[in-house]
Amino acid sequence: MAMKPTCNDFGTATVGKITGIKLPVDGEQETVTDEDIETMLKVARDKDAAAGRLKRKPKAVNTAPLEKDIQKAIVEYLRLVGAVAIRVNSGAISGEHNGKKRFVRFNSEPGCSDIIACLAGRFVAIEVKRPGKKATDAQTSFLDSVRQAGGVAFVADSVEVTQISLRAEGLIS
Repeated sequence: MAMKPTCNDFGTATVGKITGIKLPVDGEQETVTDEDIETMLKVARDKDAAAGRLKRKPKAVNTAPLEKDIQKAIVEYLRLVGAVAIRVNSGAISGEHNGKKRFVRFNSEPGCSDIIACLAGRFVAIEVKRPGKKATDAQTSFLDSVRQAGGVAFVADSVEVTQISLRAEGLIS
């Protein structure tokens, strides 16, 4: 693909934002070949590297659904199959009110699952994670406590995993 460069008064060719290659200027603009463009790019990269201006490679974008979207889908599914399902907020916030510092915890149970539900008379705790992510030690401990008390507890990264787990417990057919 040949491109016409623009030339400044000094005979320096510019193609896009790439400058610095001297081309013969005799009243006519020279045609820049693909090889010329590759050379220009290499020179520009080398100059940027020498000046410490190279940008870092962009981070890989995680295309997996967000945890909040998975939670919403699972809660909707549980309600469709007749469960009473609640999304549990966890965390804390600090601030100031009327000159007094405040610290408010949204949930008093460390590791409490993202979703708690009652389905077919059984207590269900679901820790929701993005695909490939694992539950923390506190979350695993909470799930173990629910199981020891006779409830159903598991980690899910999709509605499908939720269905499989509930089916395994005999709560859905």
